[in-house]
Amino acid sequence: MWFSSGGTKSVWHYDDYENLNCLIAGKKELILADRTSIEDGHMREMGSYSDVDVDGVDLDRFPGFSKIKFYNATIEAGDCVYIPTFWPHAVRSWGRNIAINAWWDIYKTPITCGEKKWESFENVKLITDSDIGGGGDAVDPNNSRGPVENFRAILWGSKPFRYNGAMAREEFKEELSNVGGDMILEGVEHNFDLDNPEMWGVLFESMDLNNDGLLQPTELDLVKSSNFISLLESASRRVDNGRDEL
Repeated sequence: MWFSSGGTKSVWHYDDYENLNCLIAGKKELILADRTSIEDGHMREMGSYSDVDVDGVDLDRFPGFSKIKFYNATIEAGDCVYIPTFWPHAVRSWGRNIAINAWWDIYKTPITCGEKKWESFENVKLITDSDIGGGGDAVDPNNSRGPVENFRAILWGSKPFRYNGAMAREEFKEELSNVGGDMILEGVEHNFDLDNPEMWGVLFESMDLNNDGLLQPTELDLVKSSNFISLLESASRRVDNGRDEL
């Protein structure tokens, strides 16, 4: 819940989860841009926000803003606005202001259109903070992070996923090779050659279920704690077999 006496504003930023903002009292103006404009918004290297002054953009310091197509949404009490994952935005509030946010991972509870009429949404899992990296498994109440959570968090935070919503094979190999396998499998005994980029390339192929050359969020979400090590073992065997053939 957000509340203020008005006159507040946010920085130019994006959220790494789906966002529904519902206004109970007051008025808000939202300026948004789609996810392809993230780089033009001069986001910090280690963050999801920009240092730009939203009231007076200095185009000499932040020239990318001249390329962005902006959208405007003004909401009043009783209105809700949907802000998609990775869409940069800034928010200004007026008057006595009360709002509620619902944040969720859109892939956690799939709904098939036409399958049945939903009488209740009690089984739809909403979350109150970022659950990036946890879409395929139940949230750990102790908030501990294992290999598959590390794996997903690295990919979700990468530029291809943030900017394009998908990742190509070479991007996948580069991202995971730069990070290093020891960070992903921290605390887990293994004999995988995770410094070999081909290991990651073969793993990509096993995850690219529709063979379109791109790893999609729904495909990443199918990687779970129960099958992650098996996927690595399979990729390792395929790489070793390829060496034997040589």
